[in-house]
Amino acid sequence: MNQARKQWSVAGNQQSLDRFGPACSPIANHPPQSAARGFTLTELLIVVAIIVTVSVATVPLVKPSLDSRRIRESGRMASTQFASAQSEALANGRSAGVWLERMLNEPTACMDMFLCEVPLPYAGDSETSKATITALGPTNASVKFQSSASSDIGWYGLLKPGDLIRFNYSGPYYQLGGPTQQDPPGNVVLKELNTTAFTLTSTNAADMTIHVPPSVSGSWETPYQVYRQPVKASHTPVQLPAGDVIDLYYSGMSGMAISGVSDSFGNSLSSNASLPVIVTFDQTGELESLYYNGTKHSITGPLYFLVGKRDKLASLQTDTSNDNLTDMENLWVAINPQTGLVTTAEVASSASSVQGSRAFATSAQSMGGR
Repeated sequence: MNQARKQWSVAGNQQSLDRFGPACSPIANHPPQSAARGFTLTELLIVVAIIVTVSVATVPLVKPSLDSRRIRESGRMASTQFASAQSEALANGRSAGVWLERMLNEPTACMDMFLCEVPLPYAGDSETSKATITALGPTNASVKFQSSASSDIGWYGLLKPGDLIRFNYSGPYYQLGGPTQQDPPGNVVLKELNTTAFTLTSTNAADMTIHVPPSVSGSWETPYQVYRQPVKASHTPVQLPAGDVIDLYYSGMSGMAISGVSDSFGNSLSSNASLPVIVTFDQTGELESLYYNGTKHSITGPLYFLVGKRDKLASLQTDTSNDNLTDMENLWVAINPQTGLVTTAEVASSASSVQGSRAFATSAQSMGGR
């Protein structure tokens, strides 16, 4: 039986070949495959050489476009950080701002921007806290954070040089200008804003010297409030892309009289080279204060921040015609003092001064920003 089936199958296949031709043969549909041919070493080297040649020719053409795109992204990041601080102040009903950290080896440049907040004023350890002021002479007096009702110690380690203090909810502000966190306690210096400092020779850290009217004499107790400087918030800081910085040498506040380059955050650093530049907004969204060189300044005009390239910092250039102020790819980030509006604008191409270069940023402010 098996032999008969085998003969029938062979006969059937033969009839199919006779009827439909060799194309229907299983063997005809699967011709033998030839071995795959690879690339030779010479061919691979030629391809690599072509790729390298094309890359070398195109990279210089693409790099300016990449630099410009990176600068625009840095400008967007900086303006967004200022706008975020303004939103924080509006949402929380208390002052907030941006902390511009100076680079360790380049104090005229900033890459890291932190959101910061202004702590509540310190008014003592209890509701009955008062300071004792004792007149020492025609213009000086000693101050102690203690009275007949209280003896405050919470301020020690909390306050720092640059904080402001005010007595009896009125009168002038005084600034802490000496060590307040020294261990063991050392002298504390207090000075009235825009005046020379008055120092105290006592080693009691709770003593400070202030300026008092000549007619004042004796000793009295009075409430006090210490207005502390901003502190970094817990938010993740913003870091500009590698190679980009905020050039503090040309950044500044309009109307600010500083030696060297006019209106600049990058001059007169001396021993304050590591201190940050801090900008704060009040609860209405307006610019509130500027902290520079460890001193609080009132806002007298628009703020300008130049977003540029690290390798074009003025401190690294022997020829100022090739620094960030002359690079037309760079951007100004400007903040309006009344509205807090943050805008960006290109660096002026034909400007011969800082003020002239800021003209575009000023124009952008007047047109409502962008």
